[in-house]
Amino acid sequence: MKRNPNFLLTALFVLIAAAGHAVEEPRSGPIPPSLDEIIVSATKTEEKIKDIPNAVILINAETIQESSARNLGELLADELGIDWRSYGDYGGSSGTIQIRGMSDNGTQILINGVNAASPSLGTADVSKIPLNNIERIEVVKGSGSLLYGSGAMGGTVNIITKNPKKEQVTLKGASGFGSQNTYELTAENGMFLSKDFGYFLTAGRRETDGFRDNSDLTHTDVSMKLLWDKGDLLNLSLYGDWIDREYGRPGAKPPDGIQDYSVG
Repeated sequence: MKRNPNFLLTALFVLIAAAGHAVEEPRSGPIPPSLDEIIVSATKTEEKIKDIPNAVILINAETIQESSARNLGELLADELGIDWRSYGDYGGSSGTIQIRGMSDNGTQILINGVNAASPSLGTADVSKIPLNNIERIEVVKGSGSLLYGSGAMGGTVNIITKNPKKEQVTLKGASGFGSQNTYELTAENGMFLSKDFGYFLTAGRRETDGFRDNSDLTHTDVSMKLLWDKGDLLNLSLYGDWIDREYGRPGAKPPDGIQDYSVG
């Protein structure tokens, strides 16, 4: 059978036009709404993350729970532009955060918007901050000195602790065990005692013998947050924590025959 080339060419154009028309047709069904994340540390007022000119990192409680990090420094160390400096490899060694190459006294560490740095040193030991009472971490990279002073030249880390939820009782516990006689126990409880007043309580205990002589650690922490929530009209909170740490500081192993010496 002889085929007409003009007919074949016309049929090909019709198929291409139909395919293009099918691609351009809008999908049926509702369009999912876009969600704007809220950040509070950049300008000390709630603001949509898309309106913040600085680079922002948000870490929620679920990410913290799934992480294997033992402290705040290990948790933030994987983020771009953030350095965690630990002053030793033993359990009680202090650790600081540096952002974008600035020194540790150029990074502001806030807990619920309150400066957590030492008044004399200007730095915050993030190894002491327990992870089990953190609801969200907001990291703003870039200078924030106008809002927070000279301690925020490199960036700001705002730690927001957990709040009780209305008509819901939170009661959780967790435990973990490891080598060198290491164990950790955590517990948390939060609820509203009345329509507007609630609390959130956390506690933790961690012990380890360490992997070298005199590197043991015994850490105990308790925190409580009181919340008076009147909705958009008024929201007041009071947070406090108690942390006790006993640890050894390992050094060079002395020669045989040297007796132990302690002070205090």
